Amino acid sequence: MRLSFPFLLGLFIALNTPTLRGDETVTVGGAVVPVAKGWTQTTKDGTVVLAPPDLPQGVACTFTLLGGETFDGSLEDRLNAEWKEFQQLGRMVSDDGGKITGAGAAVVTAGRSGTIEMKQGVNVNVWLLVISTNGRIERMVFVTTTPEAFTKYGRAVAGMINGTKYVVPKAGEPAKVVAKDAGTFGRMRYTVPPGWSEKRSDSEVVLSPGDTPRGESLEVVIMPAKELAGTLSDALKLAWDEAAEQSHFTKTRTVNGGAYNTQEQRTSFKGWEYIRADGIMSNAADQHDYIVNLTVIKINDRVERILVRTKRNTQNLQLYSLYQAPAYYQAIHEFLFSLKFDDWKDPKVQPGTLKGDGIIGVWAGITTFAGKLHTAYAIFYSNGQVFFASRFPLRGCHQFNTWIDAEEVPRYWGTYEFADGKGSLKMIFGEIPVVAKGDDLVFTTNKADHRFIRIPAVDGAKFDGNYAFPEWNGKIPSIRFTADGQFEDNGALNLLRIETSFPFSPTAEPGGGTYSVKDYTLLLEYKDGRKYRIAFPGAPGYDRNNASPDSLPMGYGDQVLTKR
Repeated sequence: MRLSFPFLLGLFIALNTPTLRGDETVTVGGAVVPVAKGWTQTTKDGTVVLAPPDLPQGVACTFTLLGGETFDGSLEDRLNAEWKEFQQLGRMVSDDGGKITGAGAAVVTAGRSGTIEMKQGVNVNVWLLVISTNGRIERMVFVTTTPEAFTKYGRAVAGMINGTKYVVPKAGEPAKVVAKDAGTFGRMRYTVPPGWSEKRSDSEVVLSPGDTPRGESLEVVIMPAKELAGTLSDALKLAWDEAAEQSHFTKTRTVNGGAYNTQEQRTSFKGWEYIRADGIMSNAADQHDYIVNLTVIKINDRVERILVRTKRNTQNLQLYSLYQAPAYYQAIHEFLFSLKFDDWKDPKVQPGTLKGDGIIGVWAGITTFAGKLHTAYAIFYSNGQVFFASRFPLRGCHQFNTWIDAEEVPRYWGTYEFADGKGSLKMIFGEIPVVAKGDDLVFTTNKADHRFIRIPAVDGAKFDGNYAFPEWNGKIPSIRFTADGQFEDNGALNLLRIETSFPFSPTAEPGGGTYSVKDYTLLLEYKDGRKYRIAFPGAPGYDRNNASPDSLPMGYGDQVLTKR
């Protein structure tokens, strides 16, 4: 007969478990807990996660110190309320109903244990403790994914619990929202994104948005620097393994058979070399997969490591993560490429603008990409950068960080030289000659000449009329503009949106507000506070002096709305 988890738990409690008196302790709230020999500890979300060092592959085992708070209510009610959160994770296979020991003593312990059947038939064994003392409660939870892990590590956990001392904690400063202050971690200097919170320990810094929606998670983790041994690819592999261990995640394999997909090693506009990887890791504790992005940066003889971990969720049969949300994605990459190091001197770079003479500005034409003719844009910036692609920048050019976009889509970016009517674009795939012919530019790609014309500025453009796409899912997606700067959207913006699989797009619901056009960008501000922006290139043929044309091209791909 296979023994149930509550039976095993009762057996352990009944045994004369020795009190652990280790040299190393960790304090969370008012609990001073001795750490079992060899167990690792990780600070995460204001809690401390302890884990044994020799876990078999695919097995999870954690003893988490959840912290506490002042409390003068019913301990039994609080235990039952905490237990309900576990009941929501799956089907409760077994449940011991809970037990309170030490009633009337200085320390009263409420414990409850059970086995939960999670998705995919995985069973998780849970032992929850709520301890009342010093006018507070302290909370702890022991979780394993196999009864064997409980049997093997349960005695160490019981020893840590028995050896815990309880104190009245000093008034601590909670994790705070930091807007502009620069932080320090080792030789790294960083700035916390506006509105994000920062939690620090000796082993890591964890940054997270202050407005994370319920059921979502997104964390940027600054890992400790390591001495570089071997190549950056070697350092990436070691960092990936360390990130999995530190996060208590299990590595998975990609469709290519590896633990992650590697992005090509590059040199940033700051001069340092870096390599990046994306992949999926699983968390046995909450039975969720997490999208993981890891950046390893070479600074002199060491590597700095930045980890992004975000829960992968599903909506309408589509997978997504909060990392895809434009505001968060932008904040993370601005954070990454604003990093400074006290032993590295950044080169001086100038911001790219569309202000200037000569060929600076937006040009459009037709050229060859991947062996096929495509409409194309060439955008020459004042700092010597050039954007050359079969689409426009996704969100237009207003307040556009050209350096960061060049890191994200390097194939679309290069530099240019142009003087006396001729020059060239230097892209990662080769050099493209360009010459002026009258008012136009001629680019030579694949030994063929292609003529581009300048796209005039569209700043201040106004629209007047009701514009729509063809019928979609039984409805006519449309948007009405008025010449006084008002709009009323009825589904058109949701078709124009960039977030194809992300459920929190500001355009998901119809609404109205005001609009303006700046730097080839349509800026929308809804009455209810939503804000959105899409590209508005003013494609060839658009006349900004005509507020009511028969058709209106919108978005980075010049999608056409027709006047109705």
